[in-house]
Amino acid sequence: MAVTKVGYAALAVTDLNSAVEHYVNNVGLSITERTKTEVYLRSPGDQDHHSVVLRESSRAGLDRFGIKMGDPDDLAELETLAERAGAQVRRLPAGSEPGIGEILAFRLPSEHEVWAYHSTQNIGFAEGMDNPDPVGVDSAIGSIGAQHLDHVALCAPDIDDLSKFLIEVLDFDESEVVVAPDGKRAVTFLFCTNTMHDVAIVPGPGAGLHHVSFEGENRAAIVRAVELLRHRDVPTMAYGMTRHGLAGVTTTYFHDPSGNRNELFSGPYATPGAQGMVPPIEWEISELGRGAFYYENELDMPFMTTVT
Repeated sequence: MAVTKVGYAALAVTDLNSAVEHYVNNVGLSITERTKTEVYLRSPGDQDHHSVVLRESSRAGLDRFGIKMGDPDDLAELETLAERAGAQVRRLPAGSEPGIGEILAFRLPSEHEVWAYHSTQNIGFAEGMDNPDPVGVDSAIGSIGAQHLDHVALCAPDIDDLSKFLIEVLDFDESEVVVAPDGKRAVTFLFCTNTMHDVAIVPGPGAGLHHVSFEGENRAAIVRAVELLRHRDVPTMAYGMTRHGLAGVTTTYFHDPSGNRNELFSGPYATPGAQGMVPPIEWEISELGRGAFYYENELDMPFMTTVT
């Protein structure tokens, strides 16, 4: 069984029109489909039907996220493993979500809703599939230039419990972990692809969302993104951009109009893409300030505690 990637994040937003404007004009996504209740968007670096879903709600947060399986038979295997681990699993027929085939839906121990699928509508790269222009598409010009959805950062009251499920049921592996004095995980990063995190887990309430992250083209693009966001009065971190000691990436964080935190980052290192090939990097929790904010070398607590 193989999870090939985190395919999309479905976000609850309190004002659908302003959220669409943000993710199209600021982030650089494009609309592929609208229904009565949801808007489906994709990034230019993804061929699948959508990488972000927006749904109007009375609250902000993560509705669900999708994981794309490598083989149609993976759904049956996942169903057995998830039920064995105590999850209640339900099947949704093809067409239950635009652009997606049959779905296996279940909740993680942290109460996050996951929709697993194999079949997706392939609509090609935004630049085209025949003699494409490598510079990009007009719709992304004037945005921060998000290339693709990279990872979701989940909140969990029991990080060890959630990590165990992702590793033992979904075949994720850990790249970096922050260890508390009692030996339990305080923060962890897990991957199923060949870069260092597809899911991050931080302390927080069940079903909570810390952020959704998009990869930028390079580190210079992060500088340009901060300038564009500030010019448009989109609040970023007080210091604009920073570098993580964990993962080593250059990054900036900002929020959509509903309060969901976004990240644009560049520079994740490669992993083997297979479980158990290399041990995770370990950080002591006393070093979390440097690990989270390498330039500032101190932990910004609202960054850790502000979630949707």
